[in-house]
Amino acid sequence: MSHLTFEPIIRSLRTLSPYYINIPRMDTDYDAERGVVWAFVELPGVHRENLKVILANDPIIGQRGIQIWGFTLPPDSQFAGVSSNYGDSMAPMTDPSMSLAFGYGTPPNLTLHERKYGEFFRFLPVPTMTKAREIYVELNAGVLTISFICQKPMINKRISESLRN
Repeated sequence: MSHLTFEPIIRSLRTLSPYYINIPRMDTDYDAERGVVWAFVELPGVHRENLKVILANDPIIGQRGIQIWGFTLPPDSQFAGVSSNYGDSMAPMTDPSMSLAFGYGTPPNLTLHERKYGEFFRFLPVPTMTKAREIYVELNAGVLTISFICQKPMINKRISESLRN
């Protein structure tokens, strides 16, 4: 069984669906007493080796943030040793009605595909002076927990005054 590294698998996934990247669900919360931002990102079925969390400056929007990047594969994936290894071949990634039209699998009324597979990416902005050692990251039970220290958000008085009128 071969073990492929992160980047070659991402390149292979992009050949299957080059224009589609999932955006995982995320909840954020600000604890005003401690000055801490908590982010909880849903990543069901993602293994640690299939995930990268990077503190970086985004070149497009020019903002510092945490990049959450990785992939998840279906149980019958063609990539042995990554996420799961239940099979050697995989039908094209299609929805149930398309699968029947192409002759794969069972009729649509007997098959249900709700989970999303493939590459995902999420960007979480952080204060410009945030350092990597100040960020707490944990992946547990399909939820990525991220926390970092942040001052109270500033609110422009002119905007808040105009909202009252």
